[in-house]
Amino acid sequence: MSLPRYDAVVLETNHSDTVRTNRLRVLTGTPASNPAKPTMASSANVKQHPLAYIKVTAGATAITQSMIQVVDVIVGLTG
Repeated sequence: MSLPRYDAVVLETNHSDTVRTNRLRVLTGTPASNPAKPTMASSANVKQHPLAYIKVTAGATAITQSMIQVVDVIVGLTG
């Protein structure tokens, strides 16, 4: 890979009456000189919630801890 990219580790929820599943997925971003983080799905039934982003550098052959940005998740917070 000659350009960097962002990948995302997401929790994908599907609320469709016929599916009703949760799963972890890795979304592969688009390589670019100035990469953007992948867009999360958000429809009536399917939503993706980012858990971490990975900045995959050009020429990377492995993922290191310094490439991973964990997303702070607050669930059920009420005022």
